[in-house]
This record gives sequence, structure tokens and C-alpha cells, in this order.
Amino acid sequence: MNRRTYLSSIGIASGVLASSPGPVGACSSPGESRNDRTGRHRIRTADDLVELSTDDLLELDNETVRRPFHPGIGGGRHYDPDRFDGPEEYPHGGSVSRSDADYVVANGDELGTAADEASTGEVVWIDGDAEIDMTGLSITLAGGVTLASDRGRGNSQGGVLHQDENGFNAFVTTGGDDVRITGVRFSGPEHEYWNYEDKGIDSIYDVGITYGLLIDDTDDVEVDNCRFSGFTYTGIRVGMWGDYECEGIYVHHTEFVDNPSPALGYGIEVYGGDPVIEYNYFDNNRRSIAGVGGDFPVNYTVRNNLFGPRTRLAPIDAHGGAVDDMDQPQAGVRLTIDNNVVLSEEGAVSGNAQPAVVIRGVPRERAYIRNNWFFTDRAPPFSTGEGTGDGGGAIRQWTDEYTAITAYNNIVGKFVLTDRLGVPNTAWDSRRGRGKRSND
Repeated sequence: MNRRTYLSSIGIASGVLASSPGPVGACSSPGESRNDRTGRHRIRTADDLVELSTDDLLELDNETVRRPFHPGIGGGRHYDPDRFDGPEEYPHGGSVSRSDADYVVANGDELGTAADEASTGEVVWIDGDAEIDMTGLSITLAGGVTLASDRGRGNSQGGVLHQDENGFNAFVTTGGDDVRITGVRFSGPEHEYWNYEDKGIDSIYDVGITYGLLIDDTDDVEVDNCRFSGFTYTGIRVGMWGDYECEGIYVHHTEFVDNPSPALGYGIEVYGGDPVIEYNYFDNNRRSIAGVGGDFPVNYTVRNNLFGPRTRLAPIDAHGGAVDDMDQPQAGVRLTIDNNVVLSEEGAVSGNAQPAVVIRGVPRERAYIRNNWFFTDRAPPFSTGEGTGDGGGAIRQWTDEYTAITAYNNIVGKFVLTDRLGVPNTAWDSRRGRGKRSND
């Protein structure tokens, strides 16, 4: 199909950044009613989201935002690990239930004891109605241990690890390879927007940086069907100091929402590793994904995710940092951003236009940005120069000119699409097929 035929087939005249179609694949179902029986506007298709103003889009709850897309995005009741095949060379386990448990815990003392005693091949199960206070408690999981609960099973939201006050701690740290965390909720103390003056402080470090999971220089870690919210620092940190590249890190079918601190405030931060981050839902974070800058082995793959309408700054980020052998700051090594839908258009606090992707330097190898749908259209699709505010474009690089970025097959803007863009076996399979990889 040539460019003209493609543009004609989807009913738009601009906004595609290359000459051939890419697998955006929103799960649209044209012809369904857009109003419920009360007459109130109801969101059922991606086209319904397109027709909303920015203000109306920001008012939608997460369940409504997710409705037009693949039901397994973000995990929960539509996620079945037994019907899903993960990528080759990355860990992926099947269903875990209470009957598989070697330890069953419902409070902090029991969790601490189980974490100290559990060894390779054993399962620590958190009861689905457990609310475990992590204040003063940080656990380390030995290699080969699974920490599990039942998020999405029946009416269960899954056991929750929570902390109501900020500190300088991670709830859970991996202490060896082959750790899995599945079906567990992580809840930090800060779920709402706030600013330094609200607390009478000058720095985020004055209030404390709390995070959910530290993948501490270990390999083959799987996180699935979890929820991370309320963290001043980050839901997950991959790599401790970046001198070790964590291999085989697989984060999928998980929610990262409501981490909107005025600094830090990430869903996932990568210090060193090659994580595959897919089929997740991100919303209302300061930044949803960040890679540390400088001479660190940051090689993330971000694909098949849904980024909601609320963000404080650009949701997908690679920091920059000075290195001796490059003229410009290094922003990651190899970055792949593929087949995502990003609904945000502006900073939810500032109201300023925000890009979907910001590369704050030059990748050592290259950044590949392809097959995505970016709602923002408040500036030209590409822009350069420091800053992420007004005029940011969909993709912004903090350099004088684009360097080491390949971007193609992206759609920029709020266009009415059709289910003909759906691609089988991706998060945006409009047919919602029953094949394993489409994970219904």
C-alpha cells in the first residue's frame, strides 16, 4: 500500500511521519452506541476519545480511558498468564494461586519472616485482603522466590504493601536472579499533586524518596499483574548504580498510576539494564518511564503500552549526562519505543503542552521511535532544543538537531481512526482475537 492509499484508507491527510502504515492498532469498534441509556456520553471506542476536548479527556477515570483498548492492558481480571507468551529469553511464568504457597502472610511480621526464610522455587503468598504496613520494613527476596497475590481474581484487588509516610526505602529488593512478583499492589504515601511550598520544603529529599521495587543488579526478574501508586521516587528501579546491566527484566500487564511528585515521580526508572516494558497502563505520573543519563547501560524497550491523559511532564524520557567520549550528553544506549498509544497533551498541573517522548541528549547507539499514536499535536511532530514545555512537539530532543534517532510510522494528533489499523497479536488487536499473544 502506498502513502496516498494508506492515508485515504484511514481518513486522514496528515500526521503520519513516514510513508507506510505501522501497527498502531487501536481497538475501535465503529457503530457502537456512544451514549448510555441516561444520555451521558460514554466511551467505547478510540474514536470517542478523539472527539473529547483536552479538559474532558483529563476528567475520565482510568477504567473509562482503558475501555477502548485491549482489555488485558495493565493486568487485572482480564489478564491470564497461562494464555500469554512472553518474549524469548525473558522470564514468564504461569498462574500462581494460594495452593502453591510455601508461606502465607497477612501482616508485616509474617512477611518479613517469610522473606528471610524463602529459598529458590518457593512462593510467598500475600492474602488478597491483606494490608501490610511497610513502615520500617524493607524485604529482600532471595533468587528464585516468587512473591504473589490474587489481583484480578474474582473480586480481589490483591494484597497491598503500603506506607503512609515518606522515607528513604524500597518496599522490596531482589536479592538474586529469577525473582517473580505477581498480583501484588504497592502503595506509597503521595497519590495527589503537591508542590514544595505545600510542605514548606526546598527539595524532594527533604520529604523522603520512597519506591516500591528495587531490582538490585540481578537478572531474569518478572513483574506482572501488579499496581504501583503513590511513590515519591519510582514504582520500580531497574539497576542500583548503573555499573551492572540487569538482563532479562520483564515488566508487563501492570498499572503505574498516581506517582505525581514535583521531582522524580516515575513509574519505572532504568539505571542499568535491558527491560522489556509492555502491556502496561501508565497515568498521572510526573514521568512514566525514565532512563538515567550519562555513561550507564540503559537499553529499554517500551512497547504495546497505553499512556493515559494525565502526566506532569513528557511521559517517556531518557535523561542526558556528560561523558568523556561524546560531544553531547549521553541519553541511553539503545532505546526502542514501539506501538504505544500516548493520550496526554499537556502537563496536568501546568497546562503547558508536553511532548510524548523527550530524549535529553544523544543515545550512544540509537533511539527507534516507531508505530506509535501520539495524541498531542500542539507543535510540529519533531522539535529540538532544551525544555519540555510549550512547543515541545510529539518527540523532542535536547540538541540543536536530531541525532541518533530514527522515527517512522508514527501518527501524531487526534484523528478518527478505524479498526483497519489493528494488528493481530499486539496490545491493539482490534479483533480482540483469542490467540495466545493477544492475551484476552
